[in-house]
Amino acid sequence: MKYIEKDIIIIILLAALTVLTYNDIFFAQHEFLLTWDDAEYVVNNDAIKSVSFHNIGLAFSNQYGGNYAPLHIISYMFDYLIFGLYSKGFLTINLLVHLCNGLLFYYLLQRLSHSKLVNSIATFIFLCHPVQVESVAWISQRKNLLAMLFFLTSWHTYINFRERKQIAKSKNYTLSLITFVASLLTKAVAVIMPPILLLFDYCYPSRHKTSSWKTHLPYWCAALVIGILTIIIQDPQYAGGRTGYYGGNPFSTALTMLPILPRYVSLVLCPIGLSAEYDFPIKTAFDFEVLLGFLAMCLLLTGYFLFYRKNKSIFFWSTVFIVGIAPIAGFIPLVTQMNERYLYFPLLGASVCISTGLVKAYELMTVRIKYKLICLSIFLPLLILPILSYGRTKVWRDSISLWSDAVTKYPRNSDAWTSLGYAYLDKGMQDNAIYSFKQTISLMPQNPFALEELGHIYLLKKDYSKSLYYLIQLSAMHPKYTKGLLLLANNYNLSGFPDKAREVLIKILALEPDNSEAIKFMEELNSKSIRKLVEE
Repeated sequence: MKYIEKDIIIIILLAALTVLTYNDIFFAQHEFLLTWDDAEYVVNNDAIKSVSFHNIGLAFSNQYGGNYAPLHIISYMFDYLIFGLYSKGFLTINLLVHLCNGLLFYYLLQRLSHSKLVNSIATFIFLCHPVQVESVAWISQRKNLLAMLFFLTSWHTYINFRERKQIAKSKNYTLSLITFVASLLTKAVAVIMPPILLLFDYCYPSRHKTSSWKTHLPYWCAALVIGILTIIIQDPQYAGGRTGYYGGNPFSTALTMLPILPRYVSLVLCPIGLSAEYDFPIKTAFDFEVLLGFLAMCLLLTGYFLFYRKNKSIFFWSTVFIVGIAPIAGFIPLVTQMNERYLYFPLLGASVCISTGLVKAYELMTVRIKYKLICLSIFLPLLILPILSYGRTKVWRDSISLWSDAVTKYPRNSDAWTSLGYAYLDKGMQDNAIYSFKQTISLMPQNPFALEELGHIYLLKKDYSKSLYYLIQLSAMHPKYTKGLLLLANNYNLSGFPDKAREVLIKILALEPDNSEAIKFMEELNSKSIRKLVEE
């Protein structure tokens, strides 16, 4: 803790800047994002409603949102114990964990003997960069923050293991392994730690030769187990985020990802145009965009290998960025091609590279230019980071503001329009929801959710003809979608065609014999028919 005591003023300043950056969380009404994962993880999740062995067992024995992250779910139990369903309480914990991560990161850099200025700027970038807002201002991304907390703790205790005397070695090694497993059980992205530690031993060698392949083997084994489990759970049948290859094959996937990967670098260097959803076309052949992406990747990799020869420290932190990006590089295609939260871990490496580059540039300028104040202007662009983050935090206040921002930036993203439609529905704004779902249909005519909701809204409005128009389309395009068929049966019944409603219910029961809603509906129709016959 000697570094913390010595640099207390720097730490206080960094913490104050971070709190100011995210102060909208405290002074505005930030809601649970019910159109995204907050409903499943928190609001509708009975497993978090009390801290008990039963609920902890549920957290470890179930997957949520296509992810196996039991410690993530357990953390919400304590939030609920303290705050109930008070969204600001959950977000406050998010911010505190993010601050702790910044402190651990600064402490790590200090231990590696980087200059204090480099360490301070790198930590500032990590804490206040706009791409971090998604992880901090979205309650469901607690997993990202907690995983980093355990990840950095494991890293610190691994360094303790390398540097300390024999008595403390086994304790620190065991603690490092335990916190690494905890990180894996919070979010699978922690699988990047074994290659990072391997390279860490090479670029920052210990004075004591304590590390060997046997030392690293347990990390690789734990990462392999969780990695395989995650790939299985990410299957779409479990509502996971894994999907088929873009364009149907690995080649098209590689072409599609080539323009996206440099875009991550551009978001770090110039964080504008941020969005909850991005929209990139599927590439099946080389075009100008793919060529530019390929050239950008070649340029970045050339610089990367030059660092290997000239600066082992920058080479290491560049590798941290690259390894951090690797899980979402398209080797295992995901439903969402790109997200800002995927940069939370890679930003560790990027922030050190940027801060080192700025400090080196400042030192070169002061040699050539007489006035240091002019040279200091090289750091001015950093001041815009907390301003952009503050503005971005406002966007994450609620589902309507979030998805309105997304469709403004990517108006051809049908998923964003669908999410906006659900956001409006949640607030009872039916006409706005109709407009949003119609935008979805114009972009993706076969979208079952938009067709279903349009049919349902018009049914509630008692506009049976318009409702029937969308429900007929839904049943034709998705004949096994029983939720849509139930609405269609309801439409026929309410508009005076009970026989047609009965025909639809028979189809549903042929598909799902145990469908309780269809059985109850059929019984009601039959009961009405019998009463009508008796009356006649």
